[in-house]
Amino acid sequence: MTPQSYVALAMRTNRDMGTERNIVHGAMLVSSEAGEVVSEVKRMFAYGKTLDVDHVKEELGDIMWGIALLCHTLGLDLEDVMVTNIAKLEARYPDLCFNADHALVRDLDKEKVAMGVA
Repeated sequence: MTPQSYVALAMRTNRDMGTERNIVHGAMLVSSEAGEVVSEVKRMFAYGKTLDVDHVKEELGDIMWGIALLCHTLGLDLEDVMVTNIAKLEARYPDLCFNADHALVRDLDKEKVAMGVA
């Protein structure tokens, strides 16, 4: 499945509420479903429970649906969002691996150029 086909398939179940409400719905959905993932991780971390990977997978899917709604509503191409994120990360981490110094001291101008927003 391609990112574009995912958005198209996901939007079959969208209840279009208009641009502004769709944006709010998508943002709230991404945030609340991320909270569900955090709750699962908390159960593992704080309570010693086995991580319910199937539940995490379900919640990640719900996050993806919210991202699809935001992309669809804002006229963004999900694949372009993904490519832009990789370009930003490559600008931030020129050796293509995590470096705490690069994470903390960012060259935002260089990242913007890489993302094509400068």
